[in-house]
Amino acid sequence: MTGSARAFVLVLDGLGVGNMEGASTPNTLASIARVAGKPHLPNLAKMGLLRLLGDPAPGVPRETGAAWGKSRIAHPGADTYLGHQEMMGTIPPAPERPVMDEVGDALIASLGKVGIAAHWRHLSGTGSVLVSDNAVIADNIEAARGLNINVTGSLDEMPFERIEQIGLAVRDATRVTRVIPVGGRGYTLADILSHVRRHPDGHVGVDTPSLGVYDENYIVRHLGFPVATDRQAPSLARAAGLQVALIGKAADVLACPDPTLSNNAIDTEEVFRLARGALEGFTGGLIIANVQETDLAGHEQDSHRYRRVLELVDHELESVSKLLTRADLLLITADHGNDPSIGTSQHTREFVPILLSGARIQPGPLSTRATLADVGATVCAWLGVAPPADGTPIMTPDTSPAGGNLSEGRAK
Repeated sequence: MTGSARAFVLVLDGLGVGNMEGASTPNTLASIARVAGKPHLPNLAKMGLLRLLGDPAPGVPRETGAAWGKSRIAHPGADTYLGHQEMMGTIPPAPERPVMDEVGDALIASLGKVGIAAHWRHLSGTGSVLVSDNAVIADNIEAARGLNINVTGSLDEMPFERIEQIGLAVRDATRVTRVIPVGGRGYTLADILSHVRRHPDGHVGVDTPSLGVYDENYIVRHLGFPVATDRQAPSLARAAGLQVALIGKAADVLACPDPTLSNNAIDTEEVFRLARGALEGFTGGLIIANVQETDLAGHEQDSHRYRRVLELVDHELESVSKLLTRADLLLITADHGNDPSIGTSQHTREFVPILLSGARIQPGPLSTRATLADVGATVCAWLGVAPPADGTPIMTPDTSPAGGNLSEGRAK
C-alpha cells in the first residue's frame, strides 16, 4: 500500500478526557463543558469524541467509518515533547528531573565555557533564577517539577536567535525533558522577573500566561531530550520514500530527515490551511498537525477560549474531511491533558482520545489503549512501512469486521 494511502494525525494539544487515576478531576473535556457550556462539535461528535463524556446522542452512523476510544500515556508526567515521541512510536526513558536550585551553578559554569555569561538573581520571597543577557533561565512551572527549563526573553530587547542560542547551550548542559526558549513583545526583563513565581511543588519559574506571552508575537522552540527518532513513524515513512508534513508544534518537537513540509504555525486556522495544502499535494504519506491553541487556553486557565478553539477545530474538520480518499486514515488524539478549571496552569496526566475515521475503519468503540505508541504503530501499518520501536496497531486497512480493532493496546 506504500505510496497510495495517506495518514493524517491531528493532535489536539492538551485535550485530556479523564484522570488516569480514576478521580473525577482532572478531566479537561468535561470541565470545559461544565464551565463554558457543552461545545458544539458536530464533526467530532460523529467521530465519537462526546461518547467519551458518556454522551447519550444517537449512535455514530456506520458510513462515517468512525471508531472511538482513549489511551493511557506511558511517558512520565504529562509532557508535550515526551507525549509526541511516544505518539510516534518510541516510549522515552525517564529523563533526569533536577530543578534550577540543583543545577544552576553547573549551568553557569557550562554556559561560561561557550562564552555565555549567566548569574543568579535572587527574588525576595520567591527564590532564585538565572539571568543571561536579558533572558531569564528558570524552571517551567507549567509542567511537573523538574521536567522542563524555560529561557524567557523579550523580543523588544533581544532577537529570538539569541534567546535560542542560550537555550541550546542549556540543552547541551542538562538532561531535563525539554529546554524551551520563549520570546514575545510588550514586556521587559524587569517585567519577566516580576512574574517569577514559586510553585507549591517547589520549583521556581516565570508565569508566562500572566506575563502575556501567548499572543500573536509568541515565538517558541522545544529542544527535547534525545530519543531514537529513526524508529518513529515520520522517519520510517520518509525512509520508505513517502511524503511527510510536520505542522504546528509537531514541527518543533518531532524529528524527520528532510520532511516535505515543516512549519511551526501556532494559529489554528493557519495549521488547517497548511494541512489542507498537504492533503491536496500529497499522493501518499503522513501528515501530522498539532493544534496548540487548545493547550495555550489550558495554560491560561480559560475554559471559554478552550471551547472556542475546539469549535473552530470542528469547523475546519469539514474542509479537511472532503479531501480524504477511501484509502486515507484520519486519526485524532492528544498528548496529555490541560484542565483549565483546577487552579493551576500545569499539564494534567489524563487519558487522551483516540478517534479514527476512514472508509476502511471498522466503526465502534475501542478498548482503552495502554500507550500512545499505538498511534505510531497504526500509522506505520496503514502506510505499509516498517513498524516503530513500540506500540501495537489499533487496526490496519485489512482489518476484517471481526478483526482486532477492539483489542487492548500494549507497549512492546
